[in-house]
Amino acid sequence: MQSHKASRRPSPSTVPSPLTYREGLTVAMAPLAGPPVEQRAVPGRTYTVSAIALDLGGIRPDSVFSRRSAVARVRKARSAGVTVFDLAHGEDASVALGMLAEALPDGDPELVALVGPSRNGRGPPARPEAADPGGLTDPESAVRALLQSVRSRRGCPRLVVEWPEVPGPSDSGAVVAALARAVAENEILDFSFPLDRGTAAVDPLGAGLRSVRLSLLDAGALPDSPASAPPGPPGWVVHDPFSNGRLDGTALAGLADRPRRPNPPARIQDLRAALEPVLRLGYLTEHRGRTLAQAALRFCLAWPWVVTAVVPVPDASRFDEVIGYARAPPFTPAELARSVAPKVPGPVPSRSPRSAGP
Repeated sequence: MQSHKASRRPSPSTVPSPLTYREGLTVAMAPLAGPPVEQRAVPGRTYTVSAIALDLGGIRPDSVFSRRSAVARVRKARSAGVTVFDLAHGEDASVALGMLAEALPDGDPELVALVGPSRNGRGPPARPEAADPGGLTDPESAVRALLQSVRSRRGCPRLVVEWPEVPGPSDSGAVVAALARAVAENEILDFSFPLDRGTAAVDPLGAGLRSVRLSLLDAGALPDSPASAPPGPPGWVVHDPFSNGRLDGTALAGLADRPRRPNPPARIQDLRAALEPVLRLGYLTEHRGRTLAQAALRFCLAWPWVVTAVVPVPDASRFDEVIGYARAPPFTPAELARSVAPKVPGPVPSRSPRSAGP
């Protein structure tokens, strides 16, 4: 029987190198190599957050071992200085919150969770219809319902409520007042609203943080220099810094792994449209000592009003690369200016044979 058990144990060649197999399917990970994750002060606030936040909503463990692996990655991220975990955008926030409670001890005073009303009808846990911002009639009740559903779980951390849409003129005052009251009563740490960078200079809300989609492929209306005033209120929570997987390679990996049937093969035109903008970023990686994923994070965090960038939980083979982004050199002023300059269509620059690649 013992030999049979031993034969089922993963061999060193089948377990990713940062993971070690232990009895009982416990997974441990080696400490992060390099400097810890930077802690950033939030403008106008008295608290700090980690420059990197992990989105737990994308984790869907399909076995005991994969769940333990995910828990191990969360623990390693916390030991490396990550204090922010995003539960707001997963299909099932209860799974993410349960995993966070399993991975980290209760009462961690630095822990921050991003939460929010459902965007897709499936989360957060036990969400009553009153919490649906699309049909919001009583903002106070919606906020209370959201907090009750999340706080029913063990080990709930400090909360930042990410409201999924900018309230309309008729109810913006009520929503802001309800969230501000929750902050004043120490029920939540803070709150945020989406920021439309096209109209960021005119912000009618005037309160809370701002949730922003920002990446090297979606620089938007950023100024030429971080020393310039931010385009809109400071305190940005950046989402999708990897541009839906194009800047960390996961989108291409998913395309390669996709079964040939019943899905039709990707069209060459679609692949070219997706990859050509990525290939134009070779100047950020070629002989620069950074991967494209690290460049993507360095770009977002170069702006001092960005407080954290939310990334998917990396797999074990990419964990140190992503969470240890600070080992890569920061952008030079010239690189930053080129990255925010309007992109002009044209031929993709040729790559040197010695290039390490993005």
